[in-house]
Amino acid sequence: MSENQMKSMKEVTEQIEKVRVEILKTRSFITF
Repeated sequence: MSENQMKSMKEVTEQIEKVRVEILKTRSFITF
């Protein structure tokens, strides 16, 4: 695997984490 692929995978993973956090925030906001 090239360095560029590693980099883009890492970025995608970080984006997914951000989205998950946002979804969790929104859900808890709706729940309470």
